[in-house]
Amino acid sequence: MYHDKEMLKDEILRTHPEFTPDALALLPDNIPADWDNRSWHNDTCPKFMVDGIAIWFDDEIVFGQLTFCIDTHYYSDPDEQFRTTDFDIALKLVELIRKRINEGFARFQSTRVRQDEMDSPYGEGKIDAYLYADGGLNIQIDNDAGKYLLVIENMDWYTDSLELLERKLFHYAIDSGSYTDLVDWPSHGYLTKQVTA
Repeated sequence: MYHDKEMLKDEILRTHPEFTPDALALLPDNIPADWDNRSWHNDTCPKFMVDGIAIWFDDEIVFGQLTFCIDTHYYSDPDEQFRTTDFDIALKLVELIRKRINEGFARFQSTRVRQDEMDSPYGEGKIDAYLYADGGLNIQIDNDAGKYLLVIENMDWYTDSLELLERKLFHYAIDSGSYTDLVDWPSHGYLTKQVTA
């Protein structure tokens, strides 16, 4: 499934009215539907997100093509970001990085340990929780309701889907920079070799 191109053009123009008609005409037809349009008017160009990966659509036209920049918080050095005018290569890069991220998520889940009657990190008595990454991260368990509570900074989520909260906690952990070792990040050289082979 792909994004509807005409709807996407309207969304991009709402946040980036300076995006040129020539650039809009070059939007790919096969932008995956699970790429979330996170374009914001203060960003330099439209941005999509999937599994913590940002895909920027730059309206700089090179040899008749848009420029795509793929990055994560891990690849924070501009020299380690990936720029291409070939959208098929952008798709391959994103899938290679997603594969490593999903492998890291499986490792993250394998660190889960249940801890009953632990002191609440919020000073509210005792809680049951799942601890992750040597106990540095947790999701609280509401045994009575069969639900889980995740609190990150000033936001919280309460749901019966443990995996949904684990994914949020995992992405928070790697985006914060404290737990980047949860993912075996592919090197720039490895990714370049894979997509040009």
